[in-house]
Amino acid sequence: MDWLATHVSAVEAFASVASLIVASVLAYLTLRYVKLTRRLTEDNTRMAELNLEQYRLNQQLLFEAKQRKAVMLKELSRRIRVPLKRLAPENPDPKIMREYAYLRDGDISELRILAGESDINIIKIANEIVLALRMVVETLDRAQDINGKNFEFSPQQREDWRGSIELLKEKLPQLEGYCDEVLREKSRILSLPDFQSS
Repeated sequence: MDWLATHVSAVEAFASVASLIVASVLAYLTLRYVKLTRRLTEDNTRMAELNLEQYRLNQQLLFEAKQRKAVMLKELSRRIRVPLKRLAPENPDPKIMREYAYLRDGDISELRILAGESDINIIKIANEIVLALRMVVETLDRAQDINGKNFEFSPQQREDWRGSIELLKEKLPQLEGYCDEVLREKSRILSLPDFQSS
């Protein structure tokens, strides 16, 4: 104990130097921590900016794809609708039916695919159109199979034919109208906020 009493000032000086070293190390580590935190914040901000930019680009691509599909669907509908006028709903003519080559199963499949990726209004109306088109194609195929022989409609077939042709004449223009609405839509892509640190 005498040694400590006689060297008290040396012990205090040593303790002061040790405290200074510890405080300096803590100050250095705090500074490193602040720089690292700042860099992580900058990296996270940049990542958020990139994610938002990717989101914006994806939304733009989806919007453009929706517009292209609406154009294709409208053209397909028009391609089906215009020649459909030749097919009389009340008095189907077997000769015209045999010569009618404007509608095939591929058209129905294409319509289903294009409409299936659209909005709900287009999907609903397209489902009705597809059912009517299937009935029309089946009847046209029967008329082709008979090939010149007398083709007679049963009363039920005549009613199904009339209903399908009338439905198509009503619903195809509605489908084209929905496509026009999609084409009039403007892109609603979000603008990116400014993440630059001030």
